[in-house]
Amino acid sequence: MFYFYVEIFSWKQLIKLEPDLMEQLQRDIEDLVYQSGGAVYDEIPWVYMFSSSYKETLWRLLDNLFSMVDILKNNSENLHGYSIVVTQQTENQQLNKKELDELCYLITEDKQIWLDPKCNYLAEEHLNLEHHSKIFKVLSLKSRGPLLCEGKKILCKNMEMENHLNEMINQNNPKNILFFTNSVIQDLKTAFSIWLEDQKIEPMVLSINQEAWQLTYYPFFQSLKKDVLDNNKSWTDQSYKTLLESLENENYSFLARDYFNVDFKAAYFEYLQCWVKMASEKKKPAIILVEEPLKLKEEARSFIRNLMDKWKPQNGCSWVFLSSEKPGLEFEDLSSISMVEESSEKIIEIMENAFPQFSKKNVKKNIIQENGPRGMLQKFLAAVYMDRAGQWESLEHTIGEIYNSLDSNAQNLVLLMYDYNGPMDMKLLQSCKVNFPLEPNRLKDMVERLCELALIENIGNNYYRALWGNIPSLISNDTNSQTIRRRVIEEYATVMLEQWKAKGLADPWQYLSIREFMDEESALMSLNMLIQWLVENQLFLPLRDFLANISVQSESMQNVVNSGRLSMALLMNKRQKIQEMIDLGQINLGAAGGQYIEESRLQLARYYQFTGDPDQALNFSKEALFGFQKTGNHRGEVFANLELALALLAQQKMGTALDYFEISRRIGNQLNQSYGLILASSLETMGIFLFGNLSLAERNVQQQLELSQREGRRDREFFLGFLQGRILFELGEYKEASQCFSQLYHRTKKFDYLDCGAASIRWQARSLIYHGKIEQGKKILNGLDQTPEGLFFLAEGDFFSKSEHSALKKLKEARQIEQSRVYNWSQKTDWSDGFQAIEGWLYSASREDNVLRDQMETMYLYLNVKTGLATEAMQGLNRLLQRGDHPFRPYSHKYFYLCSKALQGRKQESTEEDYMVLLSKAIEKLQSRAGRFDDQKKKNSYLQKNYWNRCIIDEAQKKKFI
Repeated sequence: MFYFYVEIFSWKQLIKLEPDLMEQLQRDIEDLVYQSGGAVYDEIPWVYMFSSSYKETLWRLLDNLFSMVDILKNNSENLHGYSIVVTQQTENQQLNKKELDELCYLITEDKQIWLDPKCNYLAEEHLNLEHHSKIFKVLSLKSRGPLLCEGKKILCKNMEMENHLNEMINQNNPKNILFFTNSVIQDLKTAFSIWLEDQKIEPMVLSINQEAWQLTYYPFFQSLKKDVLDNNKSWTDQSYKTLLESLENENYSFLARDYFNVDFKAAYFEYLQCWVKMASEKKKPAIILVEEPLKLKEEARSFIRNLMDKWKPQNGCSWVFLSSEKPGLEFEDLSSISMVEESSEKIIEIMENAFPQFSKKNVKKNIIQENGPRGMLQKFLAAVYMDRAGQWESLEHTIGEIYNSLDSNAQNLVLLMYDYNGPMDMKLLQSCKVNFPLEPNRLKDMVERLCELALIENIGNNYYRALWGNIPSLISNDTNSQTIRRRVIEEYATVMLEQWKAKGLADPWQYLSIREFMDEESALMSLNMLIQWLVENQLFLPLRDFLANISVQSESMQNVVNSGRLSMALLMNKRQKIQEMIDLGQINLGAAGGQYIEESRLQLARYYQFTGDPDQALNFSKEALFGFQKTGNHRGEVFANLELALALLAQQKMGTALDYFEISRRIGNQLNQSYGLILASSLETMGIFLFGNLSLAERNVQQQLELSQREGRRDREFFLGFLQGRILFELGEYKEASQCFSQLYHRTKKFDYLDCGAASIRWQARSLIYHGKIEQGKKILNGLDQTPEGLFFLAEGDFFSKSEHSALKKLKEARQIEQSRVYNWSQKTDWSDGFQAIEGWLYSASREDNVLRDQMETMYLYLNVKTGLATEAMQGLNRLLQRGDHPFRPYSHKYFYLCSKALQGRKQESTEEDYMVLLSKAIEKLQSRAGRFDDQKKKNSYLQKNYWNRCIIDEAQKKKFI
């Protein structure tokens, strides 16, 4: 172990007289120490230590001693004198203060570097010395060959790669794409980095972390650069800039957008435009580097392909791929350039240039023979070990020797990365103030040095990981060191959990690395938080892969995992898949014990709602709500109240359902729980619409639309947009409704929300028909795929055109298709028709009630009566009316009216009294619904402008009912 002592005369007095000067002086010296691979020796002030078994660190130490003299010399007018003394102890001994003082007494003049006589062997290779009694004065450094890190640059250069790269940037290669392959990917990465360093280029880097279950677009998040995002002049859409700034700051709240992928792709394309523009202004080539493209997820590979198609050579952007495999299907049109290993003779020649101090060629041959085809970076590690021992044994032995040459802080950092077994966030590690001793700048220097020595690697965005897999067994790993590292990772896990809570997100990639270092309560809490986050953001593939990596170890964990699996299955709306998971025991429908049972019960409530058992859904919702209240989980209360409201709505208990919707919304608002708040608010507004207060529903929709758009919740945005169109339609504002549905259709088309888009364009056509533009509406409908709803709207168009036989034909066809259609309840909106999306929530999955079916049946039977098929039609109408006498049955006033019109004047089937009874029932139903408005103007619009409502009012006035 080397030590050096910076002796500053009267330093204790100077600290009092010149505190700023002395603090700065100490900081500058310590910076040089850490950059050289040394550390502060805490036992004696102004003493620093270097544990160095090979020449690399020693050369840096000696280089920096002269740099320290320059620092002291620049401040000499404020110092009374100074010297630097270098000494050495065996690995098992520590520096003794008395010995150091005795050595300092031998100094004959100040402002010099002095060497302990027992270190004079350094003079042979490194130093020019002058003998002074019992101590040596250091005059200068001898000339030397390249340092090992400099040798690495010579050794790992790849001239073939550099020629291709130089041709690409200097001559604008028309291909503009280079695909390099080598079985040792590290050689490609190192060679490319060396070329970049020589070219002074900072490229766009898309690095890949090879965990199979990570987020698809995470590599693209890593590539974001702050200077591009800060360049406001280049951005045309500030919302995209905001999204990417959030991701660059590692705040992944934008992932909560259910159409995040669409937003991100558009934002990233604009980001590339800005980046290329900045590169052009700086007169630098724009290069996108993709590492291991075939290990990216399929969607990410497709996105890269899409970007490549957009960025042609004339756009000023080049692509470089580094891969350990030949191009796959997505890149099969690209010609790969294979980087084959050099011959043994060529490697020996390169090594002689890189490390001229190694003279024994047979030793170099041994390195090549023993190290085989594992790549130039491994040969560099072999050279590091040769520098110390002059022999080569194995790569593992080399790593062990290099590790043993490090100081204790660096050793612990290396082992920490092996223990963690995943990419480690250095910014997060810097937050571990209790157990991790290094200041941020010291940590940065140490990490860079470990990267130079090829013990760890930088994978981008301030993440690092161990380079060579598991730590070799020969590395010393005492119990005390293990305890220290475990405490660091436990604190790291704690800090990470705090960030997850603050940001409202979690990371499966990091969770699997730290779960064994958490206490049971924290592990369960973070697992539950993580599953909820993945479910809320509908990240089904990462969730599926993540759950496959979780082994259930307790009842409590069973509750959390069961909840995640069931929730995922329900959101995917695949009844057969759910049954398969139940049969395989992957989903348990029984009630277990332990913690988080309320999470499982909440999902069971959703399951029974899905299968058409609202009573069971209601029971489990209540149990879940009680559990959340008992544990103080207010977020859970939002969703339990919401589930309770939906179960009540399916039983048509409207008033109580609205109460629970309101409770859910209020709690979500207090918690600022955006997803729960948006969901509860939108469904509450739907309930208000179904209840009949259209004026209040209209006001609410506008507010909630703004919130949904701001939060990027497009499923809610489109649902609310559709609801807004439906409100306008019911108010008789048919022109405005048509415009609303048209705008919604174009927006859904932009985001590939096809189901809602199809319903929107059908309702746009219906609005046009009711607005009097019948042929325009029918033209739109005839251009669409024929669905029961579309055929029904076409039949309405024929009805208004007095083409009753044509209308009957379309209704007959619609009824035949409708009979074979299966309706599914799920947590996602059912867009099979526009009525099912809204009114469908009023019925459980077990009931046959269906608003579209009722609408079609009523019109079909009415037209049958009108065209002469009276007896059978009247029987059908009577059955509809028997079901239609419920206070919250949608459009029952219309059904009673059409039935009364069918009876009018038909003396064989009825009397005038029958007609009057049905008409009065229609008026009663309509007035009851109109009475729920809280705005008189909107109420009048509903009664006077809505086509069927106006028909009822006109008929009632004729008969002097009103």
